[in-house]
Amino acid sequence: MRIRSQTAEYYLIIAALFFTFFYFVLRALVLDVFAWVAIVPVIGFLYMVRVGPRFMRFHLGGLDWVFLLYAVYGVTMTFVSIFLLSYSKTLSITTFIHFYAPTIVYFLARSYTRGSPANVIRLTNLVWVLAAILVV
Repeated sequence: MRIRSQTAEYYLIIAALFFTFFYFVLRALVLDVFAWVAIVPVIGFLYMVRVGPRFMRFHLGGLDWVFLLYAVYGVTMTFVSIFLLSYSKTLSITTFIHFYAPTIVYFLARSYTRGSPANVIRLTNLVWVLAAILVV
């Protein structure tokens, strides 16, 4: 069985939104570790590596460059803090996972919404549903 790339991207975005909305709930009820935030970015990164150059078929606009430079800055600062400053590895990686790794989800959403305005509406509706669940 073969999964279309748009379907895989949609499920990754759903997972990212789910873990974002229910992060504290999962930490309180299941397991109190920061790894909940790292699951989707790691899987998303592996997906982007697996797809390869086909993933970045769109032209990078201004906001795309901002996110890309932000991610590169995060990787650079993590390496500097671990190797040059002898900073705590756990704290450096935790900071990277919480602040810089979610940029991968931006590129997943950008790739998913590139082809169809219906996909934008589909994601917007998903956010509304998750927000309604969180409020109720």
